Amino acid sequence: MEFRSTGGGRVAYVKSCVLYDADGVIQHVHHVVDMEGVEETPESVVAERALALARDRGLDYAALRALHVDPSLISGPVHMRVDTSSGALVTEESSAL
Repeated sequence: MEFRSTGGGRVAYVKSCVLYDADGVIQHVHHVVDMEGVEETPESVVAERALALARDRGLDYAALRALHVDPSLISGPVHMRVDTSSGALVTEESSAL
């Protein structure tokens, strides 16, 4: 994932959180980008914001679980899900890709 900024700002931190259902299907992905000079956003705040956005979009947010993931793992046209037994992000094979 690549980010650019106007002016001289530089990216300090990028965090990603996926929200998934009981079957491991990812329902929402949320990214937070912190620029140099600001305090790093805690993972708890990233997850809270992801859940709030899911609620605002009409998703059954109370049934979703949050998983913080390396942003580089979810870039590009890849179909992913969460293995609910291990809590790990996994790639699914798809004939549509």
